[in-house]
Amino acid sequence: MGGAPAGSRVLASAAMREGIVLLHGSGLCGAVWAPLRARLEASAPSLPGRDGVPGPPPATVEEAAAFVASTLTGPAIVAGHSYGGAVALELALGRPDLVSGLVLMATGARLRVHPFILQTLDACVARDEPFDFVRGMLGPDPDPAVAAALTDAIRRTPVATARADWRACDAFDRREHLAALRVPTLVIDGDADSLTPPAYAERLARDIPAARRATLRGAGHLFPLERADEVAALLRALSREIA
Repeated sequence: MGGAPAGSRVLASAAMREGIVLLHGSGLCGAVWAPLRARLEASAPSLPGRDGVPGPPPATVEEAAAFVASTLTGPAIVAGHSYGGAVALELALGRPDLVSGLVLMATGARLRVHPFILQTLDACVARDEPFDFVRGMLGPDPDPAVAAALTDAIRRTPVATARADWRACDAFDRREHLAALRVPTLVIDGDADSLTPPAYAERLARDIPAARRATLRGAGHLFPLERADEVAALLRALSREIA
């Protein structure tokens, strides 16, 4: 693994002080975590290919996890949302020495992407148009701060990078490796999430030996932003337990 960009090294130092690292979803960057970071001390690195981080976007979840590993200097609680959850899971499997606790939010061990999404991304890349699918998952009357963070993260992420993220999701499958995880794991899901439905969380909680599950009633896919108070409380509780 190569050296991390200077900005990532700063984020890594912050992560070790705070003990929590937040990993963003597809087509987004670390800026999307602003609503949660307003309530929780944590770092939020951006993967390469966006937000000023040099290099091409990771082509696979394994590449993304290797990048995150290169930014860490010691174990942290690693919390990922959607694609970021797959990256966190991959990191915990490949580098358990860097993961003191694992938080998997609105994610799964297999993340099939509907062909329509991939086809739409191809068309957006060809026309150099933004891909606003994620923004469409906000609930009615969203908090302006949440909408602003999401819009900012999409703006900082080229559409070709978003396509690489979604393709990496589509190829990801760690269903047969969950039993190998030995880190304390919290699985958080929303029962109104249509993109990563509750069955995904059920399998994670069932097959990861040290996992427990928290379901947020009425929450959709973007609950880490829209229900930030509840998510922050869950992460703080896990941090206290591990400490």
